[in-house]
Amino acid sequence: MKRLAAPPRTMLTAEQIQAKARNKFPRFLRSLVTSEVFFPLPVRFGKPSPTAHLNDLTRDFTALRLASAALGFRVVWEPRKTIRWHTQDFPETAFYDDERAYLAGIGRSREAAAFKQNLELSRTICPELEQWIATHPMLVVENDQDWPDVLKVCRYYVDNPQPHLYPRQLPIGIHSKFVDWHHDILRSTLDYLLGERINATAKSFEERYHLLRAEPQVRFRFLDEELQKLAGFPVSDVALPRSTFQTLTIPAATCLVVENRMIFLTLPQLPNTVVILGDGKAAALLDGTEWFTRCRLFYWGDIDDSGFRILSSLRAAGHLFESILMDLHTWEEFEYLAHPGAYEVSSVDLRLDETELQAWDRVRKAGRKLEQEHLPQAAVESALRKMSD
Repeated sequence: MKRLAAPPRTMLTAEQIQAKARNKFPRFLRSLVTSEVFFPLPVRFGKPSPTAHLNDLTRDFTALRLASAALGFRVVWEPRKTIRWHTQDFPETAFYDDERAYLAGIGRSREAAAFKQNLELSRTICPELEQWIATHPMLVVENDQDWPDVLKVCRYYVDNPQPHLYPRQLPIGIHSKFVDWHHDILRSTLDYLLGERINATAKSFEERYHLLRAEPQVRFRFLDEELQKLAGFPVSDVALPRSTFQTLTIPAATCLVVENRMIFLTLPQLPNTVVILGDGKAAALLDGTEWFTRCRLFYWGDIDDSGFRILSSLRAAGHLFESILMDLHTWEEFEYLAHPGAYEVSSVDLRLDETELQAWDRVRKAGRKLEQEHLPQAAVESALRKMSD
């Protein structure tokens, strides 16, 4: 088999040389931490093609001389006698000899100065972080303005690995929202510093680092006064922390989850029924609610991508939810009330029954959605009566 000829080698442009040198910047920063020798730094600039015309060769060499002057690297030229080009000075090697020339050449002098300052600050405030800095120097550069406060958080956690405080209560003199706004960099640094002392199975940042967080509230209404009295609640509209809600023993026969706040507030009285405001987070709010196993569960959301995905997520969590007013019949009867909506490409992962899938497919193809608050009250009340029968 005939071997294809390799493409001729060419000299790099000034921009390409600068880009290759700039790619070494993280390694340069690491050398500031580890004291490894970085200079002289060789620059690979390519070689002229052996078939190049003399005019092209002269042009490339001139461009290399101009680039070396502009970008701060030194080129070693060696005279060489060739048949094609006669005697010419050829570039053999190139180097950045020192830090000043290198940083000026790649335009990173300011970042390097800030890194040095933050490195010294780190060695003073939290020396335990030095090896992490050597591994992640660019994260220090990217967070240079915030680095002093990152160090305050790190120092505090080294000394107090389980604060059990709200983030704004940490006694370290930082902005009250700093921790909330800097999860990414703090997750990386604290994981390194704390190791096995983090809560690795936690779902939230606060739980992972032993902080307190405001617990989500579950809001619900009794749609039956007798049921409300039987459950021992003095009011019909209640909001409780999720953990408290999960421990209730409400003797309801029916539980309805809705998404819209006005729908939640205006539902009519229904025997033995409780309604819960999902507010787009139903699956997360209701996960682990044991008393659901003793009542019939219904979900009523919009006939759109979001509504069907919430319904599917409730079923995926193990709850036996039925839907109301989310089927093909409802769509066909009230399609004239729909308006434009956006949809995912596939329904493969959705846990929907046949008529729900048909409705999802129809509204997706139409690029429209039917929101629950637009349905006529008479149709709503008829569906609710059937639900509570």
